[in-house]
Amino acid sequence: MWVGEFVNQAESARILAFVVVLALVSMLAAHSVGQNGKSSSRKVTAAPLTQRISSSAIWLPGTDFLKSAHAACDRNSSDPPALCLIREMAKAGAPSEAVQFSRQLYRENGSEFGVMLRFQALGPVDMAKVFYPQRDVEYKYAVGSRNVALLLVNGNPRIIDVDDLKKLDKHGMEQDDSYQFLMRRFPDLELWGGGRGGTMWETVHKRLDGGQSFDIYYVLNAGRPAGRWTSGANFAWNFDAVGNFLGTKFIGGVGVLPD
Repeated sequence: MWVGEFVNQAESARILAFVVVLALVSMLAAHSVGQNGKSSSRKVTAAPLTQRISSSAIWLPGTDFLKSAHAACDRNSSDPPALCLIREMAKAGAPSEAVQFSRQLYRENGSEFGVMLRFQALGPVDMAKVFYPQRDVEYKYAVGSRNVALLLVNGNPRIIDVDDLKKLDKHGMEQDDSYQFLMRRFPDLELWGGGRGGTMWETVHKRLDGGQSFDIYYVLNAGRPAGRWTSGANFAWNFDAVGNFLGTKFIGGVGVLPD
């Protein structure tokens, strides 16, 4: 069960419009920026963040940002494209916290360019939603925006993408009777990341040891089109009282949607 966070309609409409328009602009410009990617193996030398990640890192740029930033980066082939875009953020008036956050994302997520859309303070581990305007449209998400990710931040590790499927307790899921039944019925069943682009946040529970447990939903898909997935599964992302990541645990949720 998801727990929703109530936001006003104006905020939701503003974020949705930003995501849609910015993604379209990025797709049009991706080819030209990609040609400057020969230096993408260069390392970022900025010092690591020391302060907590917070809502001060949120930045919703104007829809003309990517167009103008791409044009500037096309003229500067000495930097990796994503790093160049981060430097253009400061010129566009982004807060220093937003620039720092995007720079850390660049270091930790495979050199992608992303900006923070929303933040939920929970402590010690918080949640953030991030928009990746250049993410491949074939990125494997079953529902929702493929360009939006849900991150668990301020723990240890400092940033965790919940759709890093390698971290999931797949062994626990594979022992589940309902999952085994689905596998017999759908041999091509695959685990996919869930849609993270909405205004709802995932459920978080307090653990007996004082830590936190995040109940995150995933899609089990057997080749159906987006929006017609076969089933779903829930995994708990567990942290101790000071925010150390303890691992994930399959907690059920497998069922079969009607045909």
